[in-house]
Amino acid sequence: MLTRLILFSQRLPAWLRPAFFGAAILFLIVGARMLFAIPMIVKQHKALEFALGLLAATAAGAVGGFGYTFLGAPSRRIPVFGPYIAGVISVGAYMVALLIAIPVISPSEPLVTDGPSAIIFVVVTVFFGLIFGHAAFRE
Repeated sequence: MLTRLILFSQRLPAWLRPAFFGAAILFLIVGARMLFAIPMIVKQHKALEFALGLLAATAAGAVGGFGYTFLGAPSRRIPVFGPYIAGVISVGAYMVALLIAIPVISPSEPLVTDGPSAIIFVVVTVFFGLIFGHAAFRE
């Protein structure tokens, strides 16, 4: 399956590939996690909310990929810190997309509710962006 995704992605324009992989990876991760929640989904009649969550994660993965394409890739040329900046940009684009989507999907559970939760949101985003930049973009 992974081979098919890679072969399919090679037919896409280069600027679209990060968005494709971001969407595909997030779809697979969230979809796999949802398999374990099927009993709860059926019992609580929350199929629509879970489907919207899967759609939001997939779309946010694509937004993160576009963030990398248009801002992260150019920032990789910055000596020493470029890969880390690219990682923060990619993860930040993903997180902002989720921040916008979550109130539509689950209005009772926003990601950020006040100042301290906004600070935690930013710290977590930067932290995981640095890790992603280190793992994915260093030479």
